[in-house]
Amino acid sequence: MSSLAFFARHNEELAIYKGVQGEAAVKLPPTFVSVWSHDGRCLANVQDAGVLVCDIEADPGDMKVRVMDASSSLCRNMAWSEKSTWLLAHRPADKDKEKAAAEDNHLMVWDPSTGAVKFSLR
Repeated sequence: MSSLAFFARHNEELAIYKGVQGEAAVKLPPTFVSVWSHDGRCLANVQDAGVLVCDIEADPGDMKVRVMDASSSLCRNMAWSEKSTWLLAHRPADKDKEKAAAEDNHLMVWDPSTGAVKFSLR
């Protein structure tokens, strides 16, 4: 039987717990947005380094963390595909139209198993 995994904010950190007793299995740096995959195996979160996907199915010491290619710490909305095979993130455009046109893509879709960009839209 697998244990319940969940996350909670702990001061400025994001703590991932496996089971309802004991200490956090993993503590991550400050996180802006977090969302579980539908299959419950991965937790996507936005940090200063960009969009990261943590494979929490592994033992805490073996947790795989992948940074999504060309991701931004400015993302504020994320969603997983129904089968957890794609991760979508949205970054609000700057209100200054000239500045927004010069910025990176505002909508990104990744393969979370590799971190590779599958689609982007400005």
